Amino acid sequence: MFNRKQALGLDDQHVVDVDLGDKATFKIHRELVGPLAAMRQAAQKEGFDLAVASGYRSFDRQRAIWNAKVSGDRPVLDEKENPLNIEALDSADLLKAILHWSALPGGSRHHWGTDFDIYDASALKKGQTLALTIVETQTVFSAFYDWLSEYLAGQSAFVRPYLRAGAIACEPWHISYKPLAIRYERLLDEQAILAQLKCENVSLVNIIEENFSAIYRDYIRAYFIEGSQ
Repeated sequence: MFNRKQALGLDDQHVVDVDLGDKATFKIHRELVGPLAAMRQAAQKEGFDLAVASGYRSFDRQRAIWNAKVSGDRPVLDEKENPLNIEALDSADLLKAILHWSALPGGSRHHWGTDFDIYDASALKKGQTLALTIVETQTVFSAFYDWLSEYLAGQSAFVRPYLRAGAIACEPWHISYKPLAIRYERLLDEQAILAQLKCENVSLVNIIEENFSAIYRDYIRAYFIEGSQ
């Protein structure tokens, strides 16, 4: 059930569709359906409508996001969440800026179906668009993320890998299901990801290859759950 193709986002046999009614359908690992439902029920008891903004993403989907940021079709933000003028950046600075907010295809935890982004749908006003920014977590969703911190402190299965200080932006909304995620972490290594990147149409691949040991260490391996909690 757990294999390297799944870890790289090349095989989706481990994920299933989840439909939360009036919200968009998303995919997660089949073994996560029950634990996620239990988390949603706990949130509902406290008056929150826990919704999933993003679950499983394939290698191809992550590549599309990545390439769109390199081309300027999607905004690239600075560390304060302001749009950058990417035409003023050299390739190295553009690479670093994108990696601060977006994972490389093949290196995204979303490939595994074990990680997902959550928010409180009931806190959005009619017509309001979800942004998933730090500012939003501190204003619109502050009560929900305060509750989430208390909830996570009382159990050990769900963790937030991107709360720790490091090269990647803090993402309070990103949740990982540890019992499954660590199994995919063990299937990944530097060479497997790099080999896949070199086989695909990934923008900036040359500079990625030149710096990949540091990228793998600082943006991928540094956020593995196993041994960090």
